[in-house]
Amino acid sequence: LKLTFRGVPDGSARGHFAGRCVPLMRALPSMRASRRRGGAAPWWRRRLPCCAAMLRAASGAVCGSTFSAGTDLATSTAGNVRALAYIDDGGSNQFLAAGGEDTILRVWTLSPLSATPRLYRGHDETIWALEWIAALNVLASGSGDGTIRLWPLSVLAADQACSGIADCCDGSGLGCQGEHVLSWTITGMTRRRQIHSLEWVPGSGSAGTLVSAWGDGAIRTWIYDGTSWSFGVDLQADGNDIKDRAYDMVWMAGASVLATGSEDWPHPRLWSSLTAAKSAPYVFLEKAASEDVCPSTFAHCDAVLALAADSAGNKLASGSRDKSIILWTASTKVRIATLTAHTDYVTSLAWLDSEGKLASGSADGTIMLWDATVTADATAAAETLTGHSGTVGAVVWMENQKMLAGADSSGNVKLWTCV
Repeated sequence: LKLTFRGVPDGSARGHFAGRCVPLMRALPSMRASRRRGGAAPWWRRRLPCCAAMLRAASGAVCGSTFSAGTDLATSTAGNVRALAYIDDGGSNQFLAAGGEDTILRVWTLSPLSATPRLYRGHDETIWALEWIAALNVLASGSGDGTIRLWPLSVLAADQACSGIADCCDGSGLGCQGEHVLSWTITGMTRRRQIHSLEWVPGSGSAGTLVSAWGDGAIRTWIYDGTSWSFGVDLQADGNDIKDRAYDMVWMAGASVLATGSEDWPHPRLWSSLTAAKSAPYVFLEKAASEDVCPSTFAHCDAVLALAADSAGNKLASGSRDKSIILWTASTKVRIATLTAHTDYVTSLAWLDSEGKLASGSADGTIMLWDATVTADATAAAETLTGHSGTVGAVVWMENQKMLAGADSSGNVKLWTCV
């Protein structure tokens, strides 16, 4: 193993890696074989992220430049799969969750990989959104039934005592219904609306805000104070301002703004406040007046359907119905580059930070991998993944597994392994 530590003095990171990480990596196969499930992460698992980070700093991306088709998680009976989430508790629990039109939450164990999911019933209509809240060890699911259900890790990780779709799988009375239910009935809404996207904004400790986008065009917040949940505010500026639902949202930690993409405007909105009810200030990521033409390489010419942010929360990617992807700097609202190669709507995005790549799913049935560090427009992706049989409506990068998951409108979930 030959490493070059750029800008790192001898005897610091170099010595730490040689003294602690290399022996750990050599012993890893036998330790993995005997690791325990559940509970606190063993010492070797806690050290892995540090060693992995040092490897990335020393030699760049951990995995190679290409992806190979992995396991097909056949869920064709589920209908359109609308949402995916990667569940990682920082220990031995790593799962992939999927939800869609059949209203059932499916959870696969990733390590070791099991092609048979655990099934959870609770929602009455399509599951449109999933959000893993690591600070609480809870998965949030948003549905067309107007509710957000919160599924504790203890439920998602438990072996089900009964077969099929269980209503009693954790034995605590919570069953598979979710620990808490956040409902449209306590928001002041006059009728039920669909929930189309969810985003967790961390606060102090375990406190934070769960932001939800609804079918009436409103952005509504839910506050967790470290003990209990309560409804927050409706961020909709006024009845005529936001004309349609936000398809996607992402919190930009570096710029301290919430980015949303919706049907009614071809640029993402950036919200600077999550507490100013009915008058929350926001700005658009905009093109210059000289660039105000369509078709254009400078900005989208149709609705923004998908968003993704880098881990620092400084750089934003937006995918549009106009088939293009744009990279933006959130703090300056300046376009970095436009990426064009898809032949149909761009419907999902995921940032692969450790690999310096961006994954895009499309209605053309492909997933494309792009160099996320580009500073100029590109008309060809670094790699194109084929095999989906419908619109790729969700993609998620599973960092510790070095896998990319994609879900399509035919009900299929595919895993792609970085090699």
